Amino acid sequence: RLYSCQGGGSNPSNAPSTGEIICSLSDVTKVLPGGRVLLKDTRLSFFRGAKIGVLGVNGSGKSSLLKIISGVDQEHHGVVWRKPDVKFMYLAQEPQL
Repeated sequence: RLYSCQGGGSNPSNAPSTGEIICSLSDVTKVLPGGRVLLKDTRLSFFRGAKIGVLGVNGSGKSSLLKIISGVDQEHHGVVWRKPDVKFMYLAQEPQL
């Protein structure tokens, strides 16, 4: 599950003054082979300049979420919109050589 923190999180009133959304996820679902659901109907928006933390236990979908946001993982359901002039990157925990 994704949670927002009190006094922060996805509350637009706490967003940077521009309020410019640079990425949004709408009804994003990620299911692993075998049927395990990592993300279900996830809706998030990210504002330019915002600082975001992604926390969770091992295997909860943190890396999968970041891969989806960056465009590395295209095997999901739902819509991911990225502002065209913003670059999104993903650096794996264990780089593959």
